Amino acid sequence: MTITSLRPAGIAVETHGILPTDTVDQVRALLMPVIGKWAGHSRIRITRLTHVDAARPLVAQLDVGHPHGRLRAQVAAKTLRSAVLTLAARTTAQLRQVPGARVVPTSLATWFPELLPPADRRLSRNKICDLRPTTVDAAIATLERMDYRFHLFREISTAQDSLVCRTGPGSFRLLQLEPRDLAWNGSRPLVKDRTPTLWLTVGEALARLDLTGRPYEFFADKATGRGRIVYARYDGHYAMLSAAVPLWQPN
Repeated sequence: MTITSLRPAGIAVETHGILPTDTVDQVRALLMPVIGKWAGHSRIRITRLTHVDAARPLVAQLDVGHPHGRLRAQVAAKTLRSAVLTLAARTTAQLRQVPGARVVPTSLATWFPELLPPADRRLSRNKICDLRPTTVDAAIATLERMDYRFHLFREISTAQDSLVCRTGPGSFRLLQLEPRDLAWNGSRPLVKDRTPTLWLTVGEALARLDLTGRPYEFFADKATGRGRIVYARYDGHYAMLSAAVPLWQPN
């Protein structure tokens, strides 16, 4: 696998694997009009997955730094052009929330990761999160800004480990370990899931993903009492987000 770092017109580009020879030119042509003045503070990583059966083998991630913070977009696609176009669309949607951004109209497509065959999957990453108390509205803002598919947080008024995820363009769902009555005055459509979250081990949660084919599983960890989520990565394997501090010490 080859790794190349280039800087076309101020954008840092990192490539992994075999890609078209005009990769840098396509990045410059399609993303420069979107990023504009913040190109010098931006980085894109494009990877071709090595699994021969992957239907969308190209994974692209863009990070943009701007005076108000940072945003990120990540997509998977069949071709380089569709990957960069979809990346541009996602970034455009996020820039609408950034003061002073010059927004170029594009169409927005949604892509979900494609898992490898069950026998080839593994839990390749476990990210520990410090779930500081925050509001649902702030959690949704973080999800949008960072182009997350879901965001794990601790809801400030109920003190519950919680998850927000997208249900469609501009609409969201809230899940909690123990659903509580929660007032919602936000501007975005929000569905509050009243179903109690399952208590599972990590192995049981992964087995449920294998069985259902869902892109993620939010659960209460039997060992710690905290919220965890296992999900499909863009490389076809699983990853996990975990709350940092147990509610109790396991026996």
